[in-house]
Amino acid sequence: MAKYTMVYDGDSFIDGIDYDSIEAAIASAEDTLCEWSCEEMSGWKFDDNGLPLPTEEQIEHWDYMIENFCVYVVPKGGDMDDAVWFPSDELCDQIGWLYWEDYKKKIGGIA
Repeated sequence: MAKYTMVYDGDSFIDGIDYDSIEAAIASAEDTLCEWSCEEMSGWKFDDNGLPLPTEEQIEHWDYMIENFCVYVVPKGGDMDDAVWFPSDELCDQIGWLYWEDYKKKIGGIA
């Protein structure tokens, strides 16, 4: 029986997926952040070195996503106040879940 729910929350949606273990729920949450990032960048242009070259509109969308989308893990039936896991600042830095200006500094080489 599922014990944890990975909740994915955006500006116009909230839903979750149930898991038997907290480890599986956390792994799914981390994967979700990465998927959202990849999805957002899917229409971007990149230079010859693989560095992203987003338009101003794409940067606005990126920062909006960072500001308004989140994932967390709760015991099944719980809500955000019961969260047992949120992405740490360290994880967000590691996977690039950062505002565009911070992301640029992290990967370097972007004007």
